[in-house]
Amino acid sequence: MKASGYRMRPVFSVPGGDVIGPYTDFHREGNLVRTVRDDTAALAAQGAAEATVEPASVLVTGGPGLGAALHGIASAAADRVPVLVMTGSVDETGFQALKPSITSDGVKPRVTEDPEEAAVDLVRCRPVVFETSSSDDLDTVVEAVEESPGEGPDPKSMSDVLDLVEGSRTVFLIGGGCRWAGVSEILEELSKNLGVPMVESLRGRGVVPEHSPFNHGMIGVRGWADGLLEEADVVVALGARLTERTVANMPDDVSLVHVGYERPLTDVDVSITCDLVEFLKAFEDADPDPWEPEKPEGPPELDTVTFDIVKAAREAWIGPTVVDSGQVTATAILAGEVSTPWELVVPSRYCPVGFSLPAALGVASRVPEPVLAIMGDHAFLYSLSEWVTVAEEELPVVGLVVRNGEMGFVRQFQEAEVGEVRGVDVDCDVEGFLERDLGIEVVELEADGDEVYRTLRELEMKKEPKVVFVDVPREDLPLP
Repeated sequence: MKASGYRMRPVFSVPGGDVIGPYTDFHREGNLVRTVRDDTAALAAQGAAEATVEPASVLVTGGPGLGAALHGIASAAADRVPVLVMTGSVDETGFQALKPSITSDGVKPRVTEDPEEAAVDLVRCRPVVFETSSSDDLDTVVEAVEESPGEGPDPKSMSDVLDLVEGSRTVFLIGGGCRWAGVSEILEELSKNLGVPMVESLRGRGVVPEHSPFNHGMIGVRGWADGLLEEADVVVALGARLTERTVANMPDDVSLVHVGYERPLTDVDVSITCDLVEFLKAFEDADPDPWEPEKPEGPPELDTVTFDIVKAAREAWIGPTVVDSGQVTATAILAGEVSTPWELVVPSRYCPVGFSLPAALGVASRVPEPVLAIMGDHAFLYSLSEWVTVAEEELPVVGLVVRNGEMGFVRQFQEAEVGEVRGVDVDCDVEGFLERDLGIEVVELEADGDEVYRTLRELEMKKEPKVVFVDVPREDLPLP
């Protein structure tokens, strides 16, 4: 993993007493983005990291700031995003009591003041709480990340893998860990030379472009490439945790190999803890049975108005797109192919409501391109205050609010589990606040895909913050 391009900057922060020194230093350097809330600062850091495939940093106070930031830390922990949470003195006893709320698959973010310990967790794509009193400590962590050596595979385990795949129809499963390992080129080259087709998890989308003839697409609950697994003998999962959603349609008779720093969440035949680049170099000696199965069609389409709008938006927008949690999530996942990891940033495990706007402002703070944030009514209101940050920083973020006047998934769950619907109506009538107080233009559209496409193409070229409301009917949509 690299950390040199942005050197974990800018730093996202809310000012406070025990971090006022580094806060002032970063502000003086021009390397600080002040957010309205601490949790959205952490989500902004996650967005910045995901878009550039480099660690990002956030600065919060050691007391209420860290407590408020738990929401964002939990999201980064769940999706295994390397976020450095810099803070003042931490009451370890108090923080330990809060850790269960942000523990993900057995991983608990650690608290440390040792830069090398922090670097270890960042290299393994985990958020870490780092006690600091100086802005200089950030550069010390960056240097430790850059100097972290790649761990090679255990020779015995590697030999077991090579024996298992010899003469076997083998498939590479691209997981989220491949984003951070920088394996796109070597993976596509191996797939071509060895005759090993690829599939991907949700977190692994775009590591190898989905238009590549060797990438058959996503598997799992929302996938469309599970048929390939029926013909395979061995699946080599690279940087994938093998969650229940990813392996939902995995045949029982397929041999599973797990590679990466995460422990697998399902039973496997061989598990290797190592750097993915080092493993793939060793895999060059493999002798699988080469095969070229027919590539399936792309993602299935949904017969809903919301899907049509989100698909039009994704087709129109060239730069990064960030999607919120809710009814727009599954629609955005299925609304087209993905060519790069930053093209579509989606929360996949923790799925916090209000993710898209703070993550998008984080992306826009690092990537010199306009960013599209797709959200529903509830998510829009949840992170409404961060439009202040967008306006103050003059970030080219366009919010697409798919507005149906309700919390759609809450209604669907109530209908299914309770049998009655209560408290789901949402009113997004805040145009005055956006236009009068922040100077952000509001555009209101009917549910017409062609009009959404034309409008977003024009807005992306203007490179200015805007909010687009599109009114859609209330519909039942697939869960993410």
